[in-house]
Amino acid sequence: MAFADTLRRKFGDHAIVINADAPLLADYAISLRNSETGLAEPSDGAASAQGIDWHSAPRKGRLFDKCEAVRLRATLVLLSKTEGSVVYRGHGETNACNASESDFDRLAATLVDDAMAKASR
Repeated sequence: MAFADTLRRKFGDHAIVINADAPLLADYAISLRNSETGLAEPSDGAASAQGIDWHSAPRKGRLFDKCEAVRLRATLVLLSKTEGSVVYRGHGETNACNASESDFDRLAATLVDDAMAKASR
């Protein structure tokens, strides 16, 4: 719920009012996982390690890490209620030792800013 509240605030920063009668529906997903775990397209077995189609590559360990870093990843989708089409789809991620409210805020701000920039084109 914290991420939903942050998204609502960030949309408000752009003077976007959220209500049931809006022409767009916003949907989001957020995940938190070990940063050494990546996300990739399924392989048919023929791809080599270098040929993996990463959506989120694993973070390489750092020599001076003082923690086991986690990866916070979020996706935001805006759908047209009248057409049923995707108006915007974006994602962002960040690595942190301890995911905090500021990490959520930064990620939400990035997604909303990107959506507003693409909507103005």
